Amino acid sequence: GAALATGALALAGLAQGSGPDGALSASAHNYLVSSSPAAGSTIDAPPSEVTLTFNDVILDLAAAGGGGGDASTGSAPAGGSSVVQVTGPDGQGTHFETGCATDSGRTVSVPVALGGSGQYTVTWRVVSADGHPVSDSIAFTYQAPAGATAAAGTPDGPGCAA
Repeated sequence: GAALATGALALAGLAQGSGPDGALSASAHNYLVSSSPAAGSTIDAPPSEVTLTFNDVILDLAAAGGGGGDASTGSAPAGGSSVVQVTGPDGQGTHFETGCATDSGRTVSVPVALGGSGQYTVTWRVVSADGHPVSDSIAFTYQAPAGATAAAGTPDGPGCAA
């Protein structure tokens, strides 16, 4: 009787902490929910920033170590743990991010000034809510409007790598 009830309670507690696939939610890595510009999209207006939204809070280990920001909410100062790089269509790895990534809860943003028309790749590395690094990339296509000024970009970006 009592052993069965204890086992049932333990199983109920385990199920409550599980995700839809049965994995414990506390150990799951963050994953990308959306981006702006959207992955695979074609845009015709130059964005001022690229924004990535994840399923859970992004940690800023620099803030946790006393580097500023708020580790409990995931907000970070410029140059925190998250790195977002935006490279352009020239095939040379030219960077078009104009500043360091900033974290705010589940969102990471980086300011950009795009060059000419073509495919841009957004590559990121963030610290997941479980403390593990997560990295991946998406691509979008930019169709520059007539008369738009194309940014030159830089070979190495703004030097924000954590």
